[in-house]
Amino acid sequence: MKTLKSRFWSGLLYSVLLVVLGFFVIAQPGITLAVLLKLISIVFIIFGCYRLFLYFGAGSHKGLFKSDLVIGLINIFIGVAVLVFPGAVSVAIPLAIGVFTVAEGISLIQTAFEIKGNGYEKWWGLLISGFLMIILGIVIIWAPFESMQFLMTLAGISLIADGIQTIYILFFLRRLLKTATEK
Repeated sequence: MKTLKSRFWSGLLYSVLLVVLGFFVIAQPGITLAVLLKLISIVFIIFGCYRLFLYFGAGSHKGLFKSDLVIGLINIFIGVAVLVFPGAVSVAIPLAIGVFTVAEGISLIQTAFEIKGNGYEKWWGLLISGFLMIILGIVIIWAPFESMQFLMTLAGISLIADGIQTIYILFFLRRLLKTATEK
């Protein structure tokens, strides 16, 4: 029972921190993005160094680890670029998402016409989804800064919702356990 009690309190602390973090992300999206980009750059650099370590540590078997040299260097390059040019990366992220969204929309339209040709009656749902995806992608490409702000707001809302849900579940389970032990 003591373990369940400590898990309840640690889960409650975790949930409250999620809610606080969510509000911070919404209130300070620029700082949040800067911290995330620094963390991403550090991960890329560490991963790149690890791949170089694998390559140079392979000894006479370097031929088996050729890709580690290239991938390691690319990862270090990306990590340093993100660290040195965070502004460009923060613009590139929504642009990449926008281009990907437009491409997905085009793919959905193509799929809609393919399934129409196979006799599927509700092909128009995919067609509409495809056009909506293309419009969304163009909006993201057109206004990358606003899109990033929106994505950060969605991330904050998601963290807040997750925290509140977990708090609700914790209190529900606590009441359930209390009722079960009383019987």
